[in-house]
Amino acid sequence: MAGSATTCADPSTLGLGAIELRWCLTVVHARDPGLIGRRRVLGPDEPLELGRGCAELGDRVLEDDRISRRHLRLEIIDTPDVGERVELTDLGSHNGSFVDARRVEHATVDAGALIGLGRVLLLLHRAPLELPRAPALPGLVGCGWSHAKLLEAVDKIATRSITVMLLGPTGAGKSALAEAIHERSGRTGRLHRIPCATQTSEGLAEQLQRLDPESTVYLDSVGEASPGSQASLLPLLELDRADGPRIIASNRTPLTASVADGRVRADLATRLERWLIHVPPLASRREDLTSIARHFAERHAGEPRALHFKLARALLLHELPGNLHELEAVIECACIDAEPDGPLPLSPQVRALLERDGPPREARGGPGLTVARDGSWFCLTGHARVDMGHRRPLTRLVRALAEHRLAHPGQSLELRELLALGWPDEHVVERAGANRVYVALTTLRKLGLRDVLQRDDHGYMFAPELALEIR
Repeated sequence: MAGSATTCADPSTLGLGAIELRWCLTVVHARDPGLIGRRRVLGPDEPLELGRGCAELGDRVLEDDRISRRHLRLEIIDTPDVGERVELTDLGSHNGSFVDARRVEHATVDAGALIGLGRVLLLLHRAPLELPRAPALPGLVGCGWSHAKLLEAVDKIATRSITVMLLGPTGAGKSALAEAIHERSGRTGRLHRIPCATQTSEGLAEQLQRLDPESTVYLDSVGEASPGSQASLLPLLELDRADGPRIIASNRTPLTASVADGRVRADLATRLERWLIHVPPLASRREDLTSIARHFAERHAGEPRALHFKLARALLLHELPGNLHELEAVIECACIDAEPDGPLPLSPQVRALLERDGPPREARGGPGLTVARDGSWFCLTGHARVDMGHRRPLTRLVRALAEHRLAHPGQSLELRELLALGWPDEHVVERAGANRVYVALTTLRKLGLRDVLQRDDHGYMFAPELALEIR
């Protein structure tokens, strides 16, 4: 929306080419929880050997009697078909090297792979070289780039009066972020959470009349407010923000998409989308997952608790589409099943909860897709790279579908959105535009995307279970 600023907490959803990503190893599980978050950047011409006692990931990380002195080697390789990938070679270790819970002697692995040696789990991913620096905040837990960007966003705007819109899927942590902004703001009033989806216009108007100017109003799921409730919000948004309550709103998707189909008033969207903060799903914050799990464990157990290696691995290999809500439910069950002084186990009850949404990643055997940063080529696992040359609409569509899949897994792009993304400078009547998009998507299917490009009642998307990387 014109006039709005944006903060994106997920490097994969930034504009392609906006930031340089490097291959990184991050510790996501170790016997000493204080070591979680240690990371090592891989160099293009610097093979990395890991083994017991080596300090490549910092002191004590690899002090594990199940790790051999020379355990495995990682090396970045660059191939003309798919670009950079990482080659893992087991160096004859006694207990083996594992990728996504499968023992391997030699493997070429992509970003997102979970590497296991002994009782240590390392996440291979691509991230910016430097993490943003911002003060830690109670209730916001993590150690990765996405977490650091959220802290930076809060630090930047918390003490200002500008209206903030939090965008992200259900359970991503938007409410916790709203609380952090309020706590950091220095306002003496309280945070008022208003669930817009269930609020009547009369009830909303009554609540708004009682607001303290020093308070913060959190409009949860504002895009689902009724027409009457939307009208009730406008007077609040017309107040001088320096003298009235602070406004924070949240929604799963940008309000501009709902303006086009008449579900949200354009004047309301303009007033609310002043400063956008994108809150990524848990699937895009895997380096933070075990830290968040331990935070929930302490909340439910009343004291710090460690995660068993098998539980940590299972959490990292499952999709967790319910995001933080689902993760907390799993950890609560693990706390109930845990021995008084033992780590939280992967009990049958916990396993059943995790597998409601499907088997872990190592059992799926599904395809992986790598897309060029400019959308000019793509490559499915086990297939040759497909170059699309100068077919700009196709490159734009592939890029848009890939970015949307990483930002909003399971949500499709509508035909009108695909038309605007594929042909941004052209004005086409509705029927001709739909036909143009259909022909382009049919071409992409013929080029090899038939099994991963899905259609639902609203539009098209890359399959939610697809292992996708933009490179």
